[in-house]
Amino acid sequence: MADESRVELGWLLARRAWGKGYATEGGRAGLDYAFGRLEMARLISIALVANRRSRRVMEKLGLSLQGRTHWKGSDVVWYAIDREDG
Repeated sequence: MADESRVELGWLLARRAWGKGYATEGGRAGLDYAFGRLEMARLISIALVANRRSRRVMEKLGLSLQGRTHWKGSDVVWYAIDREDG
């Protein structure tokens, strides 16, 4: 089983792919795999504070805002979802 303290759900898309639902679709597949096949208890996702698009994807996937912090030189927000909520 994976080390759950190090599991993050994320995406990186070329600008031309923005707004087409790919991040949401890929994120949903990641959630399904992590909670189903890997039986993870919790996933997190991190985004820059100003990255409203990624924050919206996290919310669409059911992740909840957990807080704001400074990580790797940037101000970020982090979201999480537990298996029973997914």
